[in-house]
Amino acid sequence: MPARDDRSAERVRSHAADGVDHGLALASGFAPSAVRRLLRQLDVHGRRAVNAAEFRRLGCLLGEEWDDEDAAANFAAAPPSRPGLVDYGGLYRWLARHSRCDLAGDPAALRRRAGPREDVVGRHLAAISDTQWALLERLDLDCRHRSDVIAPERPASLASHLVSVRTILSEWGAGEAVCAAGLFHSVYETVERLVYLFQPANACRVETARGDGLWDAPADAGSFFLPGVLQGQPARVEVPAELRLPLLLLYWANDLDQATPRELECGAEYAAGVLRQSRTVLPLLAASGAGEWVASLSQVVERADAGHWEKYVKLARGGTRV
Repeated sequence: MPARDDRSAERVRSHAADGVDHGLALASGFAPSAVRRLLRQLDVHGRRAVNAAEFRRLGCLLGEEWDDEDAAANFAAAPPSRPGLVDYGGLYRWLARHSRCDLAGDPAALRRRAGPREDVVGRHLAAISDTQWALLERLDLDCRHRSDVIAPERPASLASHLVSVRTILSEWGAGEAVCAAGLFHSVYETVERLVYLFQPANACRVETARGDGLWDAPADAGSFFLPGVLQGQPARVEVPAELRLPLLLLYWANDLDQATPRELECGAEYAAGVLRQSRTVLPLLAASGAGEWVASLSQVVERADAGHWEKYVKLARGGTRV
C-alpha cells in the first residue's frame, strides 16, 4: 500500500508541474500561434527546432545582449527535445517561465520576466501547502479535463487544471485565500466561502433581470446577487462587494485555463468575448493584478481587422466552465 501511495503522490505532483507550465503560458500571454511564429523566426534550418546558436537570437528579441555564458545558460534552461535541439514544446516552456508577451504574440511586446533565472515552476509548486498536497493526493484527479496549450496531445488531468488556475491567480497577484480557492474550486470537500460561491458565480447570467448580478451590478455597488444553484442556497444569494473581484479573478482564471488552442488562435475573438462580458466590471479588473492581462486583450482587439469588429463585440460567451 505505501508503494501505491508513493506512486499516486508522484503522479499528482507530475501533473501539477504540467499545470504550472500551462498556467504560466496563459498568464504570460503566449498563444500557440505566437510561439510557432517565434520558432519560425529562430529556426533558420527548417528543422522545427533550434540549436544553441539559433536560440541565442532570442536574446535580441528580448532586447538583451547575451554573451556566450548568458546564451549557454538560457539554452540549458529550455527543456530539450533531443540532444542539442529545443522544439516547440521546449521553447514554449522557456518563454512561459522567463518572459511575457501579449495574447497576439507580437514580437515587439516580448520582454523578460522579473527574476529571469528564477525557478518559477518550483516557486509555484512550493506555495502549495502540505495540507493542500494531501487533499490533492487523496482525490481521483487523473481524469482528462482539458487540452494542454503547450502539448495538446498530452492528457491534462484535473490536478493539472487546479494547479494551473492557482498559478494564473498567483501571477495576477491574487491573495492566498483566492489562490487556495482556485486550487480547490471544483472540489466540493472544500467549504471556504469563495469555493462555495464559485458555482453560483459560474452560472450567473451576464445580464440579469434586476441588473444586480456579478457582471451587471454597478462597479461601485455595495453588494451583488448570484443565483442559488447549490443545495440549501436561496434563489438569490446576496454577496458583499469585497468578494466581487476575487470571484471575477477566479472565474476568468478558470475560463482562461480551459480555453482551447483554437480559441487562443483566434485571439481577437476570445479577447472581445472577455471584454464584452466584463464591460461593467472592467474598472475592477483593470485596477487588479489582472490589469495587464485586460490591457493586452484590449490591444489585441484594437489590432484586429476592423471589418470583423462588429462580429467580435456581439459575441456572447457560450456555455459554462467547470
